Amino acid sequence: MSAPFFLGKIIDVIYTNPSGDYVDSLTHLCAGLTCVFLCGAAANAVRVYLMQSSGQSIVNRLRTSLFSSILRQEVAFFDKTRTGELINRLSSDTALLGRSVTENLSDGLRAGAQASVGVGMMFFVSPSLATFVLSVVPPISILAVIYGRYLRKLSKATQDSLAQATQVCSFSAPAPGKESAFLFSQ
Repeated sequence: MSAPFFLGKIIDVIYTNPSGDYVDSLTHLCAGLTCVFLCGAAANAVRVYLMQSSGQSIVNRLRTSLFSSILRQEVAFFDKTRTGELINRLSSDTALLGRSVTENLSDGLRAGAQASVGVGMMFFVSPSLATFVLSVVPPISILAVIYGRYLRKLSKATQDSLAQATQVCSFSAPAPGKESAFLFSQ
């Protein structure tokens, strides 16, 4: 989030210094930008490591819990449930659930941090513009969410209508084999 701020400062130094003596200022700004990128890379590496290790821990606990639950089942359960399905539940489903939980949590925390830092930087640069943006963007976002839900319902209704129409056509039209046999027999 601070990279655009530093790049703006670099452009300001270049264009507001008519004498052309901006080497020292640019050196300090570029050093600050390098530090920001290095700190960001280190924080990202720590975040990835923590999310991976917590994800593996979650998957391990899920598998252990699921396996112990399977072992407590009665014999009739194993007669009607196939072994392949149980193995699939133990392996891929638990991994998928663990990955979903950790990725969504990580993305949510990162988005929250970026939003709060972004809003803070907006108020630092221009409080009046930040107030205006924060008074306009949330209502537009809420309207976009409401419209998206409306479109989802409309799409579902369209798909349901198409399914009913297909079902009606399948009952009223003759089977293709009989129709073809009739046409070729003449």
